[in-house]
Amino acid sequence: MIHGIVSAVSSLYDHNIIHRDIKPQNILILKGSPKLADFGFAKELVDDKDIKQTGTNIGTLLYMAPQLIFEKNPHYSIKCDVWSVGVLMYYVDVR
Repeated sequence: MIHGIVSAVSSLYDHNIIHRDIKPQNILILKGSPKLADFGFAKELVDDKDIKQTGTNIGTLLYMAPQLIFEKNPHYSIKCDVWSVGVLMYYVDVR
């Protein structure tokens, strides 16, 4: 299950897209295989300046990277999606 989610997120990055709202409610299961859904907050990275977005602390609070919550001028980057995947892995493991 986790491998499928990581693979989906990796595929997004291969196509220069960040999801920005990875959480259990956005994972659908189809024939036993996880599918990443809800691309409402997703953003295409068109060049290097889009790798860090200042002031874009969007997403679900419980799955947001700490810098998005606690910094005065938060920067959203691919690393924030990696944090969300880590929290998701923890959530799946404890349940």
